[in-house]
Amino acid sequence: MSWDQLNYDPDSGNFKSLSEREQAGELAQELEEQAGTGLIRGRDLSGRQVRAADGEVFGELREVILDVERGEAIYALLADTSGKHYPLPWAVLSYDEDKRIFHLQAQHHQLRSAPHFGKGGEPQAPFDWSERVWAERVHEHYGVQPFWTVSRPK
Repeated sequence: MSWDQLNYDPDSGNFKSLSEREQAGELAQELEEQAGTGLIRGRDLSGRQVRAADGEVFGELREVILDVERGEAIYALLADTSGKHYPLPWAVLSYDEDKRIFHLQAQHHQLRSAPHFGKGGEPQAPFDWSERVWAERVHEHYGVQPFWTVSRPK
């Protein structure tokens, strides 16, 4: 299910964007109810601002990829203002509940040289998130272990 499907408004039969939900006051009410819980609805992730470690706004979160067998988020798709899309290991992101933004554990210049797609002859979406050669390259760029090599408690 896509993030757009999670923003479906059955009353109108249309999809609501994050900004439409913010304008309607729906998002503020939901966020107030969730404040301090460490929880956020999947539909509220798309469109969240992402800042690099140097504090510079790099783009916004577009998608979150889940591993349903492990029961955890493993990738995020970041879109910058130029239309490029950057797949990120979830482990390099942290969420600031107070500011409602994501922080990336990478400097802006490191992001610019990161594996990406979506502009000027680069691979186009939809992307095969399960492709291991690509995944290893992404994890190596950010200096984190691939999720499939990390043991988890049973």
